[in-house]
Amino acid sequence: MPDDFVAMGELLAGLTAMELPVAGIKSWVFETVLEAIHEHEAVEIDYISPYKDRKMKTHVISPYDMFFKAHSWYMAAGEAGKEDKVLMFKLSRIERIMLLDEERFIPPPEDYNPAVFRESSWYVKGGQLNHSIRLEVREPMASIVSETIRHPTQRITRIDDETVELYACVPDLEEVARWILSCSPHVKVIEPEELRVMVRGLAEKVIALNYG
Repeated sequence: MPDDFVAMGELLAGLTAMELPVAGIKSWVFETVLEAIHEHEAVEIDYISPYKDRKMKTHVISPYDMFFKAHSWYMAAGEAGKEDKVLMFKLSRIERIMLLDEERFIPPPEDYNPAVFRESSWYVKGGQLNHSIRLEVREPMASIVSETIRHPTQRITRIDDETVELYACVPDLEEVARWILSCSPHVKVIEPEELRVMVRGLAEKVIALNYG
């Protein structure tokens, strides 16, 4: 191998960054999900979600895909009674998992594509691109947003020296609302109204928590 190839390889290796999971995963959970995906088998899990009532619930699901995103491992899966949807489960929130059998496995929707599903999300939640959003982004966030591809459908239009408009079509508004609040006070919702209401609701909770 030419010396310049070796030098370039060493340079690139030195520039490589490895992203480690923030949340820990039980080893048997990871291994069982991999086996279920490979063998097309259903699994039964006890799962704790941080949203809604935060209680542990049992789900019988069919794992389709597993991927690493936003510092954690996630699983895309189907569930009985929701055959038209692909659901997301964070592996670190699984307390118990048990392999079932092929007969209980629910095939993914015909249009399911793992790569497209992952790329459709603003953060993690993938799916159908049902929500068109338009945001007015002001400096210093305008420059940051302009140099960052947050979503494959995004279009950025420069309005003036201080402002850009960001358009995208996303599957989930809640993730966008949380991102907007993290960028306060530099992002204004133009549409849809539903997103504006979500942002206001989150902002009111922040005020109540800190000053109530």
